[in-house]
Amino acid sequence: MNIEKNQHNELATIDLDANNLNTSVSIDQHYGHVVEKVVRRAHIGISEIARKLHISRRTLYNWFETKQISIDIIKKIGYVIGHDFSVELPEAFSGEDRRAADQYLGMPFSNIDDKNQSVFYWMERYIKLLENVNQNLVNNRELKNDALN
Repeated sequence: MNIEKNQHNELATIDLDANNLNTSVSIDQHYGHVVEKVVRRAHIGISEIARKLHISRRTLYNWFETKQISIDIIKKIGYVIGHDFSVELPEAFSGEDRRAADQYLGMPFSNIDDKNQSVFYWMERYIKLLENVNQNLVNNRELKNDALN
């Protein structure tokens, strides 16, 4: 067995079977770096991806630094950004189609404009926070009035 570096500075292991003279090459890719490269080219922000995955941005950055990310995580990220990672990581994926991935994730693929969804999400969240602040101010004022009387 020989270990060499390929043109992308990734480790490649080459196994030679002396009896059959078969050669098998497997590239030892850093899945996190591959995923990060695709995510950064996507037209969706890191914060938005993290929100849709229900994780923190820090977790997403940690995944980018992980050499062997779970295929399930890669599928979820791919679903969120609308990308098929089987192109970059063919050895990691079997021949699953989009419907199978949708079933696995438990959500149908949506063509709704993500930017509009994002704006409405944050607008609704902001309004709820303002309502909570206003309610707290009203409650505080009532407590002060009760204390003075």
